[in-house]
Amino acid sequence: MELTVAMAIFATFSVVAYGSLRSVIDTKQGSDQLSSRMDELRVAVMLMERDLSQAVNRPVRDKLGDTESAFVADSTTGIRFTRGGWSNPQGLPRSSLRRTGYRLEDEQLIRNSWRALDQAVSGEADDMPLLSEVENLTFRYLDDRDQWIENWPPAEEEQKETALPNAVEIILGIKGMGEIRRLVQLPGTYRGETKNEE
Repeated sequence: MELTVAMAIFATFSVVAYGSLRSVIDTKQGSDQLSSRMDELRVAVMLMERDLSQAVNRPVRDKLGDTESAFVADSTTGIRFTRGGWSNPQGLPRSSLRRTGYRLEDEQLIRNSWRALDQAVSGEADDMPLLSEVENLTFRYLDDRDQWIENWPPAEEEQKETALPNAVEIILGIKGMGEIRRLVQLPGTYRGETKNEE
């Protein structure tokens, strides 16, 4: 009888201990997943900010030979722009500029990069998935009138070469994390007041 009671008590403690251990393990796994997710988000946002902050006003030729603005964006295809700072450690005979873009496909944030500025008929982008479970990706563009617009270049200037937007707002909707916004000022667009020196 005593042995039966002892075994029952031991079994009860074992169940309680297992439940506590399982809870600790689940908490750690959840914490590790969240940490990994935050790292992915941090890298994706940092890369987008870095690319945009190196945008340059260099139009390109598309696959049909037509001129495409240095910075092109719309709500369906994402954004494409020319950026500088493409490192060349091997000293290859190529430009330091690169055509880069971002788009959303199947809830994945994709970074596009082209190996040549002016595209050949067969020139395809290299796609690099950056972040999954992205519910929406939106950009807004600050024009010369300090107005936020949804597409670039502005409609009235589509037929001519246009400058870069003054700033770009990135809006990412992440599943389970809500909305994240980042504001990136593009290079050479600061128009603050200057003091006259006598």
